[in-house]
Amino acid sequence: MFVLTGLFPPVNRVRTMKVINESDGSEEAQEVQSEFHGYRFYFSLNGPQDGQEYQVAKIILAGEWLLLLVVVRTLFVAFRDNKPNLPQSRIFQRP
Repeated sequence: MFVLTGLFPPVNRVRTMKVINESDGSEEAQEVQSEFHGYRFYFSLNGPQDGQEYQVAKIILAGEWLLLLVVVRTLFVAFRDNKPNLPQSRIFQRP
């Protein structure tokens, strides 16, 4: 499950805009808008094109992994054998 959520992470569509600093003429990219855009295959996330790019929503992904850890831990506790039976014979026998 961790691998699947890592391969198909939640992504944000980020729109950026290039701004030219008038004092020294340098270009800077400023984030204009960011919105949740669903889930995508990690290797299909492309670089910036036409002022748009897709970035992994790290906070949402961390929340998913935390929730997944809680669910897995709960399932381990729920299906744990409360009264394990040990074999009646000795574990270490003398030859």
